[in-house]
Amino acid sequence: NGKVLKAILLSCWVVGLASGFIPSSFRLSAANTLLSSNGQTFTHPDLTRGSMLQITANVLIANPNPDNQQSTQDIQAILNSGMPLSVSCLVDAYYGRSEALVAVRGRQKEQLERIIEDVIGYNARVDVDELDSAAAHFDSEQFADGQQRLVEFREIITMEISRRNYASARRFAGRLLHTLQDFYSHSNWIELFESQGSSVSPNLALAERGRSVGNTAGPNQQTCTNCPRTGSLPLASLVGLVPFIESTSCYNCRNNIDGSLDARKILTTGYANGGRDAQNRPISKPIGKCSHGGVIDGTTDSPATGGINKDSTHDKLAPHYYLHQQAATTAQQHSFEFFSLVRNDVDDDELFGAFLGLELQVKRVVSLAMVFDTTQKTSDYLQEVAAAVNQVATDIQQYINTFENDLQVQYVLVPVNDSGPGVTFETNDISQLESAVTGLNIQSSGDGSIPTLQAILNAAEASQPDSSIFVLTDSSPSDSNLVGQVEAIIVQKNLRIIFVHINSRIARSLKKSRLNKLRIKRQDIVSMVYSELDVFSNGETISILQHEISELAAFVSFSTVQGSSTLIRTSGNAVDSTNYYFLVDSYTFQVLIFINSISIDVSVTTPQGTDASSLAQYSVSTDSSTLYIATINTTDPMLRGQWTITVTTSSSFSIQVLADSELTFLSEIIASRPNSTDDINELKPLVGSDISAELDVVGSTSPVTINTLDLINERGIIQSITDLVEMGNNTYISTFASPVEEFKLRINGMDDNGYNFTYISDISVEPATIGLTFGKCLTLSAVHKYNP
Repeated sequence: NGKVLKAILLSCWVVGLASGFIPSSFRLSAANTLLSSNGQTFTHPDLTRGSMLQITANVLIANPNPDNQQSTQDIQAILNSGMPLSVSCLVDAYYGRSEALVAVRGRQKEQLERIIEDVIGYNARVDVDELDSAAAHFDSEQFADGQQRLVEFREIITMEISRRNYASARRFAGRLLHTLQDFYSHSNWIELFESQGSSVSPNLALAERGRSVGNTAGPNQQTCTNCPRTGSLPLASLVGLVPFIESTSCYNCRNNIDGSLDARKILTTGYANGGRDAQNRPISKPIGKCSHGGVIDGTTDSPATGGINKDSTHDKLAPHYYLHQQAATTAQQHSFEFFSLVRNDVDDDELFGAFLGLELQVKRVVSLAMVFDTTQKTSDYLQEVAAAVNQVATDIQQYINTFENDLQVQYVLVPVNDSGPGVTFETNDISQLESAVTGLNIQSSGDGSIPTLQAILNAAEASQPDSSIFVLTDSSPSDSNLVGQVEAIIVQKNLRIIFVHINSRIARSLKKSRLNKLRIKRQDIVSMVYSELDVFSNGETISILQHEISELAAFVSFSTVQGSSTLIRTSGNAVDSTNYYFLVDSYTFQVLIFINSISIDVSVTTPQGTDASSLAQYSVSTDSSTLYIATINTTDPMLRGQWTITVTTSSSFSIQVLADSELTFLSEIIASRPNSTDDINELKPLVGSDISAELDVVGSTSPVTINTLDLINERGIIQSITDLVEMGNNTYISTFASPVEEFKLRINGMDDNGYNFTYISDISVEPATIGLTFGKCLTLSAVHKYNP
């Protein structure tokens, strides 16, 4: 136990103290380069991550793992050690380090990391979507509106958690935390304690209904005095920040808050350029009031000159930079206190834990949802679908027995035809689902379109987060106006939509002539609306023959219950013979190879150069097949290394290789954002403008190495980047010019056991060529998919 605890404690060094204030590490990197720093700067993401890890530790201690008697002691030892917390160390301490739980630990780490990044992303969006709202940042002495925002958001969060609307609760939590954290950086709360020589404590009146934030300055009351001007900052030294510069004056702003405020403990906040009140009216800074301050604030040079913000340790950005550490520490402490209050409000650790992403030894529940077209054209293959459902159940049960005994699967079925979606059927019993499929009632001729998107919405509402929805249809959608609603719930629940087109006519015609299948074009039976949704959700559109329905079971079961780190995802046209390569590292224990085409011939070769067909649990590739599917167990060390897939086909094809891996590749990019009022989902980086990418590998408690970053699309590598800055804790940063083409990120590196890896993050970036000007920043985060 001592050795295990030591290993867990060492893993906790992965993340430092919630190191805000400045919304993104990329802006911070630019400031570090261009301006002098006076110590470590802590950001909004740092404060949010630190407080979420702290409350996660408390919830885990209060809910011991019944299968690991050491869980409480190990987590308490981590807290007592004073070591900084990380997702890896908490999960390892809670579940133990047994090899039998490698899949459970990997998925729990990925889920916690993704949810923390989600909340961080919503926090950062306040600096984009609500940049001018004074109440959202406690600017311009908007105390009452800021307090009302906190109170209302806290109540919404509690209500949404109680309703199990966790995605919505996280969105409001991120927004609330931003405002709460800004209170300590933008007000004089810290200065009031400093003037009394006492230690700083949080303002516990914040977010409490019926309480004011404290004694606040009157509208005509002077709050600051002019700061002595010490010179000016040459623009030549601010090349990377010129678009943001509002003042080049340098000030010494120690003791610039009017002494009467300290004596009477009166609160004020700085006025920022462009701020608006709750009625969207512009706010002007009165003479004698404090400014936010710094070179990016247009009120800095109006009396009282200077400012009081504590956003950074950079004196040109934050006039009260010398109090940044105290402000950050208090903001993180209060962020943790906020989570504790919400936990108490909810009064149910199972619900609150699910909000954080914790499973707490409650069975993990995933959904397998099906939308089934019951028009006449699909009636021919009901029996085949029922048989495939039975095979899926067998596969899932085998996975549960082998890797995850506590997994529970919810089955959802939504029939749809010309009359509309039928009643949503839900069950945990696979035999009931099979009976429901075989008992579907064919009710229309199948000559027209059907409301497929409404059926998808119904299935999504009934599904658990992080699930897949399989849509079996050959009909076009009659309700394409619902695309936006479907995309919204895809983002909210992190769903994948997989469209399956089954053509019994092709199967019959094959008996007459093999040439017929060469004439079939996949796009002839795929609606553009469906294509948009499968791309948006990182899903798939699959075209198969009737007799191949049962063969699709392996792909369905793998997509439903197992991790899906992407190793290969591409498509192409007819080829005589082309090789594709993927790497298996020491953290990958199973892969799925899925290829869809009209006519294909596939061979798979192991790192040892041997044929892999004998290793595949499923392997489908026949003369009359449009599919190749193989699932391969890769836990044998001899199977680690580079694998080769050789594809020969006379038609277009798509290929995916998915991995069930303990490692997770997370990415965050920041790109130039246009100065426009367009919805943030429509914003695109300007071709040639600088893009920064933060690359994180989660799941290993030991250092892993990222050697190169590739910008890729389906045609191959657009650009390969080797200039990566190692930030520690398995995190790298790279800056590059935006290419012309749409691209995704692929990392190539080596794990801590010396095995190479390649992972693709399916965040899709589409650059714009005209009409953009450099301005505010847009942050995108993803865990194997694009989350706008």
